[in-house]
Amino acid sequence: MSRRAKYLYGWLAVGVVLTVGAIFFLRHSPAGQEHPIWIDMRRPVLIRQPLEVAGIDEGGEKGLYCAPGGSVATDQDGGDATYRFYVPTAGRYRLWGYCRWLDDGNGGGFTVAVGDTQSSVRAAARTATSDTPSDDTPWQWIPLAEAPLSAGVVTMTLTANGDGFAVRRLFLCNNFSRHPAESLTEPNDVFFDDFDGCEEGEFDSWSRVSGRWVVRRREDMKSPAAQILTGKSSSEALLNVGFPNWRAYSLRLDCRVIRFAPGASAAVRFYVDSDGNGLVLQWTPSDADGQVQMELFRETVAGIQRLDRLTVPWDTSRWSELAIEARDGVLYIHLDSNPVRTIAVDGPDGGGIGLWLCGDIEMAFDNVQVLGQQEANTR
Repeated sequence: MSRRAKYLYGWLAVGVVLTVGAIFFLRHSPAGQEHPIWIDMRRPVLIRQPLEVAGIDEGGEKGLYCAPGGSVATDQDGGDATYRFYVPTAGRYRLWGYCRWLDDGNGGGFTVAVGDTQSSVRAAARTATSDTPSDDTPWQWIPLAEAPLSAGVVTMTLTANGDGFAVRRLFLCNNFSRHPAESLTEPNDVFFDDFDGCEEGEFDSWSRVSGRWVVRRREDMKSPAAQILTGKSSSEALLNVGFPNWRAYSLRLDCRVIRFAPGASAAVRFYVDSDGNGLVLQWTPSDADGQVQMELFRETVAGIQRLDRLTVPWDTSRWSELAIEARDGVLYIHLDSNPVRTIAVDGPDGGGIGLWLCGDIEMAFDNVQVLGQQEANTR
């Protein structure tokens, strides 16, 4: 072979290697910024038996649970749980599940449908991952699916097609090489209260300041243990929980209006310090057109300053998830995972939260969660 031919073949080989490498990079690396997404399996927007949200192990930590012996044989037999989450950037994401098999592992299983294509991928058995559990480490991260996701709110459905399993949380990332246990940070519960198991009127972690607050059965859930908190005000009702060392957290809660008179409003207080300084997100129940007036205030001992005002479409008579996140001097407000407003705010530091009703109004609350960030562990 001539020197010229060898030269051309050499460059052709280099080109093939670079092309294959580029394809691999585009397939398995994030397009720009890496976006990890964590999904709390305790918070489905819809759920059908035999799936339920329940305490799973000795620590009592809750997750999505399908009891052994549920006689789930096919997709038609199994219940399902639906979740919604926000995707900041369109792209292809890998989905992982933090799972535990509760029997011999032969019958347990589920199907996940996620993304615009709604392609379902059955969760593989224990042999699908090197993180094979033992008696000492019963939980394992399992790769469940790969899906192209559009930016915005995405719906995911998990359907049981076998019994005897639990899923504590899900992790998505547009960096395919990122294992959930290698993520630098993960969400951790600073506080969570779904009011299940409370005796009526007894929820000792909260401080009742005014109004009437009662825990009662949640009628739209089949589980007899499902309970909610209701607040009733004729002029004002206030309920607080938390400590000054709660910092850099996001807040989520489910809520709906039971009844209200004209002029009434509801509010969430957050980052409230021991002197009463904090932020307040206040809203009116939806009007005939389904519109809600929402205002953000800074509350201090010296007075109240309005920081922002907006109108949003929101049927407050139905259960909705309100989420507030403070990050790097910016507040992000979401309703049912849909972005509502981004507001620059100076100085939210630390403190507790509160539920506040003004005027003649009755509200229901559930699944109140204060979520911080911690260094990820390998559990």
